[in-house]
Amino acid sequence: MQQQRYEEAEIHQAIVKEVVALTPETWQQILLEVRLIGYDGSIPILEYQLSSPQSRNEFVELSDEIYDLTLKLSEIYAARAKRWTVAAIQITLKPNNKIGFRTEFKY
Repeated sequence: MQQQRYEEAEIHQAIVKEVVALTPETWQQILLEVRLIGYDGSIPILEYQLSSPQSRNEFVELSDEIYDLTLKLSEIYAARAKRWTVAAIQITLKPNNKIGFRTEFKY
């Protein structure tokens, strides 16, 4: 169980790092919402929304890494019988290149 929690924390940090790398520098607050909209057999179908109050309608294309990491996160929770329907990761860029984030799940 401890190993799963460590792996989960690494996935959260990797998602945050990748989202920050993909978004414009003007975005200081970022929200990534991932919704479970169904299944293709046993594979979850996820829908993504990336937004920021600082957005000026910039288009940000998510990377394959984001898709892979969020799918893996979904699988970790499913293995614990805690399937989420929405995962929301709120990211805040702070002075001195510090990054804060908070993750909320709806079940």
